[in-house]
Amino acid sequence: MNVSNIIKPHVAENPDKTAIIFGERRISYAELDTLINRTASGITKMGFKRGDVLSVFLPSIPELIIAYLGTVR
Repeated sequence: MNVSNIIKPHVAENPDKTAIIFGERRISYAELDTLINRTASGITKMGFKRGDVLSVFLPSIPELIIAYLGTVR
């Protein structure tokens, strides 16, 4: 199982439930899944393929989780 798909059951069962809280910002499971898909699509459109090396350098913010899960998806 791809680690990025670990949220899929939550998206199906509770899409509006909060997945990430960062300060005042809240991201639902549905929104998180959409952001992960957009990231994965963007990475593919840039020409990256399975097995390529991709570096992500971000502080501990929600975008780090989104970037990581989008990369492995």
